[in-house]
Amino acid sequence: MRKLRSNDGSCLVVACIIVAVVVALVVAAGGFAVYQAKKAAIHYTDTEVVELPLVDMSQEEVDALLARLGGFRTALEAGEANEPLELTQDDLNALIQNDKEFKFFRGKVYLTLEDDRVGGEVSWPLDGIPLMEGRYFNGTAAFGVEFRDRRPEVYLESASIKGEALPDVMMSEFRKKNFALEWSGSEEGREFLKNIETLEVLDGQLIITPKQPTSEESSSEEAVVEPEF
Repeated sequence: MRKLRSNDGSCLVVACIIVAVVVALVVAAGGFAVYQAKKAAIHYTDTEVVELPLVDMSQEEVDALLARLGGFRTALEAGEANEPLELTQDDLNALIQNDKEFKFFRGKVYLTLEDDRVGGEVSWPLDGIPLMEGRYFNGTAAFGVEFRDRRPEVYLESASIKGEALPDVMMSEFRKKNFALEWSGSEEGREFLKNIETLEVLDGQLIITPKQPTSEESSSEEAVVEPEF
């Protein structure tokens, strides 16, 4: 699977994780179809790509979004971020459409935010998988996102291929896996998360709230006395 990395704060935690999950589903579904023989492979895949929705956002709006993300990341790393970062469904998909970090996923993945759930639509070419030349994985998925003990948890709740629910043999394994675990345990993940108080999907928005200084930290800063010369 293609590894994701952040650049100037544009590759946000949940966006990266969910895209990675969608790719994992593609690989697993493709492998499942192959092992079930060619007949099943044809059943679970299509010969035509599905046109995913596009976000209508001007270049000025895209530039402003990237600047907002970069500013938040810079303030976060400096311990100076005070206000939560709020991102809409359009914001996340504008990143996929326009940011160079997501170039590989353009036209293949579309993210949705509804209430407190994250969803994904995908239309992925399977040319690299045996028996899959010229075929596409077209499906959807929904994920639960939580933030416990300063660690993100992203679990697959439902998935479908061509409108059919993913087979139980696959779903039972996917539901056990916290797809955020590898990222949160990485050096990059630990560095980012140490400055985060909460990360949640609420009322159709991704909200990242920075950690606020404790009273002890604030008192310590106020107690610093400038030396006299």
